[in-house]
Amino acid sequence: MNIEQVDLKKLTMAQLAAIVRANWFKISDGGRMYLSAMGQLGDIAEAYYADPGTEVVARFLCNATTWTGPVARQVKKELNRRLNVVRKAVSKGVNSGR
Repeated sequence: MNIEQVDLKKLTMAQLAAIVRANWFKISDGGRMYLSAMGQLGDIAEAYYADPGTEVVARFLCNATTWTGPVARQVKKELNRRLNVVRKAVSKGVNSGR
């Protein structure tokens, strides 16, 4: 996959999770759990059962430190961007996932 040709901002959380699955061959046990949860989300503002999507993504990132390479860098950058958008919106009193 040429990650440079994909507009990651337009993808759902489930689509980003699919990219991770296709490119991370030895998924850590902790990462697998949160990757599975991310695969059920359309947007970071959604919840996975009782867990906010933001927590799912943040915990995935904490458990994805062994996933490296250009695809990993770009996907993690996008996930962090989405987390920051939500955090800024929450601090301003707005509920938005993108």
